[in-house]
Order: sequence, then C-alpha cells, then structure tokens
Amino acid sequence: MKSQRIYFFILISILSLSFCFGQDIQPEKNWLASYGIYPTEFLYQRYDRYSKEDLVNFGEKLDLFKKAESKDEWSGIYYIGSEETVNHSELRINSNVGFVGFNVYTCLPELRYIDYGRIMNTADFIQLLPEFAENSPRRSEIAKYVKVKWGDKYLLVEESSLSAFAEKAVGIYVESDEDSSESRFKWTDFWVKGDLNSENHHQVENEYTGLPQFPESYKKIQRSPIEAKIISVGKRAIEKDIEIGGWFHSDETAVYRVTIGAGSNKGVKKGMLFYSAELNEMISIIRVNQSNAVGLMSRDIDENKNDHCLDNDANKIPCPKISSSLKVKTQIGKFGFW
Repeated sequence: MKSQRIYFFILISILSLSFCFGQDIQPEKNWLASYGIYPTEFLYQRYDRYSKEDLVNFGEKLDLFKKAESKDEWSGIYYIGSEETVNHSELRINSNVGFVGFNVYTCLPELRYIDYGRIMNTADFIQLLPEFAENSPRRSEIAKYVKVKWGDKYLLVEESSLSAFAEKAVGIYVESDEDSSESRFKWTDFWVKGDLNSENHHQVENEYTGLPQFPESYKKIQRSPIEAKIISVGKRAIEKDIEIGGWFHSDETAVYRVTIGAGSNKGVKKGMLFYSAELNEMISIIRVNQSNAVGLMSRDIDENKNDHCLDNDANKIPCPKISSSLKVKTQIGKFGFW
C-alpha cells in the first residue's frame, strides 16, 4: 500500500482542526464578503492580531481597489504558490493603490491576519510597505518580492527565498533532514497571480511550461534542470516496508537499482528525483559518486509477483523495459512537499 510522505502536513491539519472550536471569540457578520474575501455569512475576527481601526483601514483600502484600474501587468490577485490545507491566503496588488493581504483560517472560518499599505514597484521587484494603525498589535516588516515570469504566469518570490525557489523550480532542491533547520520549506514563500476573469480564479492552475525567467539583476540565481542517461540497471528485487522517493511501500514491491551518468560533477545530490519520460517513472537517488549516481525505481506487482503497470486510464499495460541509454531529467515546476 502506497502513501505520499505528507504525514507532517496531515498531522498539522489534524492538530489545527482540533482547535477549531472552543476558542473564546465570537463570529461577526462577514462584511468582507462583498469584496470577494471568503464569501461566508459569518467570520471570526482576531483583535489580538489587528485592531478594529486596522479593519476600517483595510476596508477603505479595499474600496480603493474596487474603483481603481491599472494597466500594469503585475497588478492583480495572487495566491500562495504551494498547497494550502486549512488556510486561504491572498495578496492583492494595484500599482496605483498599493496592496492588501489576508489569511482566512477556513476551519472556523477566521480572519487570521490582514495586511495593507503602499508598494514600491520597480522593474525587478515589488516591495510591500505596511501602514498599520498606531494602536495595532501587528507590526509587519517590509517585504521584497522578486518578479518572476514563467510562461504565461506571473510569480512574486520573496527575495530571501529566491535561491531555494530557483532550485525547487527545476527539481534540484533537496530539503534538509534537520527539523530545526530555518531553511526548511523556504522555497514555499511565493505567490502566483490568478485569473481574475475566471469564475474559479481562486484556484490557480500550477502547471508550468518552459523555465522561469528571472529579472536581469537576479539572473545569477537562476538554475537549470539536470539531464542524464541511465547507464546500468541492477537485478530486480522484491522488497517491502521500504521508502523510495517520498513513497512508503508497506506491501511487496519490485525494486530496481539504477545508475545514471551524472554525479556530483553535475550537481546531483542524494534525495533528488529524476524522471524518465519513456518509462513515466521516477528514480530516487540514494548514492552519489563523482561522475555517476545510484537510484531506486519501484513498481507494483501482481499476485504472481510480476510487474504491474497501468496507463493514465488505469488500464493494465505491459511494463516498459528499464534499459540503459534512456534519458532522465529532474522535474520542472513540481512544488509538492516530497
């Protein structure tokens, strides 16, 4: 039985849900629904995180957004680029008005935080300059987001996260195993512009084509995927209770040890995933040498312990042969947590 390695995020979601009820706050009429902010009848407010004056200022800013027009291609509504579970976050930018940002904890629902202010809009980045009320319990720091174009998409990537994002974008990022590491999941700090004309504009389709294009002053951070070929395939083995590339196999599984012709000399690291288009399968790197690297591939097996392969419509097909000379490549635009 397979399950993706998202237990950490499932655990966080479960813990979050356990606190959904019993908080000493009362819901209020959701006047923000008229602005398209989580259209529900009632919404809990968090006056320990922002003041009532902040909410008034926030509403006035939203009124300006309703009236304002902007021909700047970077104006619009942005959504978190990585998957959210029990949260809904938005960042709205207008070159003539400024910005507003907010997060709704959807479990209650609760307006968990708000943000608003001016922006500095340059050719390479947008800087958010918060303007909270004097009595506000919130003191946001200035945030600087780099403008990244990717095909027909507009992304804003927090400057200190840009290096991790650049690696994750082309599949060469490997997450630290240290739970205390400050760099863990740093690549997640980016926003993707949504389609304001779409009925479901809050659902950003994160399919990326080509490579991300960084501004000229940030070009040195941009990275490329790693390409290689399979140079040898080891003997097939049947194993169980084994984790390969973020998947845990509790049942018996066919495992292949595969060597590719790229190693530390090409930037390959333990934990990287390489994809074979011909096989439509992944190789998870477990050992890296100077000029080559060893990885594992897995396949389900049937009752006769033969490889069991399916097409995209879940129809059984003959499994393609894993052979040398097949091309492999790190994946582009995959922003999952495994």
